[in-house]
Formats: sequence, C-alpha cells, structure tokens
Amino acid sequence: MDRAAAASLDLVIPIYNEERVLPVLLERLDEVFAPEVLAANRISRVRYRFVDDGSRDHSAAIIAGHTGHPGRVVLYRLSRNFGHPNAVSVGLDHATGDTVAVLDADLQDPPELVLEMLARWREGVDVVFAQRRKRKEGAVKRAGYWAFYRLVSLLSDLDIPLDSGDFCLMDRRVVDAMRSLPERLRFPRILRSWVGFEQAGIEYDRPPHR
Repeated sequence: MDRAAAASLDLVIPIYNEERVLPVLLERLDEVFAPEVLAANRISRVRYRFVDDGSRDHSAAIIAGHTGHPGRVVLYRLSRNFGHPNAVSVGLDHATGDTVAVLDADLQDPPELVLEMLARWREGVDVVFAQRRKRKEGAVKRAGYWAFYRLVSLLSDLDIPLDSGDFCLMDRRVVDAMRSLPERLRFPRILRSWVGFEQAGIEYDRPPHR
C-alpha cells in the first residue's frame, strides 16, 4: 500500500489478571488515539484487540464494559492460560490492520511510542521494535534480562535485536508471513526476525511494572 496514505492500525494486547491496570490502560489508549490524533497521523481506524489468556479476575468484564470510542475494543477469551507467546499469536491471527502493534497491558510498553513506530513505518521500515535503554527494576532482574537476550543471540543464527521484547509495530506483509509459518510452538519476537524484512529499533526507557 501507499504508506503516505491513511492506514488502519490494530493493537494486539495480551492480558492475564490485569484488572488493576486495565481501566488506566483503556483511558490512556483513548487519549493517545483520540480522533484528532488519528487524523494528524493519518490513521484511518484503530482497534484494540485484547486476548484474555485465561484470566481468573475481572479483566474480561472490564474490557467488555468499556464505554470509550465505539467499535474499537475487540476481546478474545482463551479457555485457559496458554502463555504470553500463544496469546500474542492469537491476536496476530485475528488482526486485519495495515499495521499491527503488539504491546503489554501493564503500561511498561508506552502506547505513545506506537505513533513514533508508525512514523518510521511510513519511512519504509517494515518492523519497528522498541529497544530498552533503561529498565527501572532491581539490579538482579536487570542482569537476568541482560544475560538472557545475549545468550539467545549467541545460540541463534538469527539477527535477534538485543534488549527488545514483543513491543513492536509490523507491516501487514510481516504479519501475514509470520502467520504462514508451520511452527506450532510460536515465539513471535523470534519469528519476526526469521521472516526477514527491514527492521529498526526505537530506544526507550522502560518504566517499572505497575
């Protein structure tokens, strides 16, 4: 498609027992993607595709009862907890947007950054991933993440970006390529590297878990 034209955007958001933060997240999403912001960023429409990964709290009820912008919220409920990668995969399987962003519900993935990712996509980048500059967490946890990403990179033949997770924005072609892969055990951040395409990172300081 012509990337200068208006584009549709899907947000894939896996959730698991997030009732405490969901009201804040929904309010923030509606602010970040207010009608005037959509017009200024040439976004034809936005949908929040929540995947409830077997929550045992009131997460699903909070989403179903959201009274923000009509038609934006879509909820998929899994029969049990299948794990974060599988929940993301379900969201990608149902996403229909020209662009698709993946972010967590706990606001450690700032929704505002999606607009910066979209700007890079318009420049021709197919996958724009968020790369953590700082983590506002304990030293032990930070060291664990640092070692994990470097071990995965060392053991893999793929060029897997360091200090990045699932938080990203992808072109429709990338999502379709990932969906066409035959793997049953799906790890989205690995698959998006496997399928290729032009990729670039945006650095950000990851806030603490809410």
